[in-house]
This record gives sequence, structure tokens and C-alpha cells, in this order.
Amino acid sequence: MLSDGSSFSVPASSVTRVLHPDTTGIAMRRTSTGMEPDITVNGPCGSSNIYVHEKSNGHPVKMTTGFTIRKPLPPAVSYKWRAEIDRYNGGYDYSYSASGGLAFRYSWAGGHSSDANYPSGYYEAFVTYGFAQLANGLVCVSGDPYAALTYL
Repeated sequence: MLSDGSSFSVPASSVTRVLHPDTTGIAMRRTSTGMEPDITVNGPCGSSNIYVHEKSNGHPVKMTTGFTIRKPLPPAVSYKWRAEIDRYNGGYDYSYSASGGLAFRYSWAGGHSSDANYPSGYYEAFVTYGFAQLANGLVCVSGDPYAALTYL
């Protein structure tokens, strides 16, 4: 629906990226087998990503996330990033936040490993807010990648 209240239809064959119906802002992509979450989302500035996996000791939960700025754009000088990690049916919920200066870098990566060893189960992670400010003042916004329910 448009801001003036009117609407229009778009043929499904022309839609390649849509928002996840249950989680506002989650990027999905069309594949030969249907719609799947985008762990890496590409955009005009570069790409952003998020992964959820086991820690090095084989127990849940670890999340890694980040972005890469596409050249010939100028490098990033600062960023702000937020992500959520959840366990399906409860038992784990973590809000990740990072920000700071980047000293003219083209990429950034961060992450979180839980202090405790959590039980096996289905975990997901998604970027809820992310941006990088470039050296020329341009602000690049994350496409909100989503690591779908993954059994750990």
C-alpha cells in the first residue's frame, strides 16, 4: 500500500526479494525450491551477513556478522550494528550491539559467543539495524540478513 492509500500489484515472477512475513525487515530470496532466508544480503554499497553456529567446543551458541563496502566507494569511518539471537521455543535470547570508528576500512566483522553452553535446538540470528558511514559522508544501510532456524 502506498502512502496515499492506493495500492498496485506486482507479478510474482518479477519479485526476487521480499520481506519475511513473520519478522518485519527480514530479507528473503527466491530460489528454485522456493523462498529462503538471505544469510548474505547484497546492495548498492556492498554486502552484509550473519551466521549462527556452534562454539569451538561444539555447544551453542555463536553468532558472527559483518559487512563489506564495495569499491570504488570510499571506506567506512564508523558503524553501528544490532542483531538478535534466539532459540526456538525459548531458552536463549540475546541482543547484540556494536559501534565505533573504523579508521578507513572496507569491512567489519563482529560476533558473540554465549558464556554458558546451551542445549541443542533450533537457533536463529538476524540483523535488526546496521549502518556504515563512509569517508565521503554517505551512509550505507544493512539489508538485514537473516540466519534461519538452524539446529545446533
